[in-house]
Amino acid sequence: MAVLVCTVGVAMLAPPGDSKFAKFRTAFETPLIPSVVIGLALRGFQVELPTVVSQPMQFLGSIFTPLALYTLGAQIAAAKSLRLELVPQTLILFLKFIAAPVITWFICQAMGMPRDVQDVIVVAAATPVGVLIAIFAAEYKRESEFISTAIVLSTALSPIFVTAWIIATRLI
Repeated sequence: MAVLVCTVGVAMLAPPGDSKFAKFRTAFETPLIPSVVIGLALRGFQVELPTVVSQPMQFLGSIFTPLALYTLGAQIAAAKSLRLELVPQTLILFLKFIAAPVITWFICQAMGMPRDVQDVIVVAAATPVGVLIAIFAAEYKRESEFISTAIVLSTALSPIFVTAWIIATRLI
């Protein structure tokens, strides 16, 4: 999901007058995409990082969740107001809570993933709208109140949907 947000999401939020190449380039200016590529390459070639590099990276990785939540809180607090738009936000909630887990389940089935891994991935796909989209919306000054509202709504509704998906993964 993060890779999708950092590519398609950034391209959609990039300034409207930019060319397709400029929007594509903008997506690769975010550090996540090159980091994923480098990480996969290092893992694929079984490169072991020296402790002087790996230990600080582990520390940074351990603070990611609290830092992301702090950033999200700051973004929501900075929003001048929450903006409720019934149809678009209902669509966002449907895509996030229903479509994403169903599509994820089908992909996991097609890949033949073990059941326990599949269950975790499907439930993770049903989690609330994430911090990345709020950060990019604020960075590109595009619809930050709308996105903040979507985050608040999805966070408030997530206990219901995540619980439902946990139960559903046990039944299917």
